Amino acid sequence: MNMDLNRLNLNTNNKALKRTMLIANWLVISFLIILVIVIFLWQFRTNSTLRRDFSAKKKEVKQVQQANRRFEELKKQSGELKQEEELLDKRLPVGEKQPMGLIRQITLLAREKGLGKINFRIKSASALQEGTNPAVDSGKDLIPLYFEMSFETTFPQLLEFLKELAGLERVITVEKLVIIREEGILPKQKINLSLVTYTFQAGDNMSAP
Repeated sequence: MNMDLNRLNLNTNNKALKRTMLIANWLVISFLIILVIVIFLWQFRTNSTLRRDFSAKKKEVKQVQQANRRFEELKKQSGELKQEEELLDKRLPVGEKQPMGLIRQITLLAREKGLGKINFRIKSASALQEGTNPAVDSGKDLIPLYFEMSFETTFPQLLEFLKELAGLERVITVEKLVIIREEGILPKQKINLSLVTYTFQAGDNMSAP
């Protein structure tokens, strides 16, 4: 009788132990499943955030690259405008009263080409005094500066000089050319040139339409 009772208690304890172990296993498995789900959701959220951040950074980098390209273009355009301004200043200086720099340049060129008895006479001052300045009369910004040049040279030297004169950076026009033959200087000839160059008016008139 006692042995049967002991066996019954033992079976009952075994069943309770198995049930406890089963519940414990189920709880562990459930915890692991929940933990895996939480980790998966956290990683998914983290990856989504990283993707958004990466897209935002990529967009910012693209905008910066575009801004840099635009800056380089503007810098290049600014450099080109500066070069054009410097060239224009050489061709048409501002506020010049007499073309002394140009006359010195022409004198060096004339001596290089073998011209003799070089002389200049500036006419712009008298033209201004007489009120015949076409730039002022027409309201334009360009003012002509007139001057004359005389020298002695041969015809081939004259052609070479005129060719070089036309290639100067400064804007200059030959308005009149007079060739005078004199027996005492042959084969050279006496040459008189009427020349005109231009300058921009200084001051507020530069911005006038």
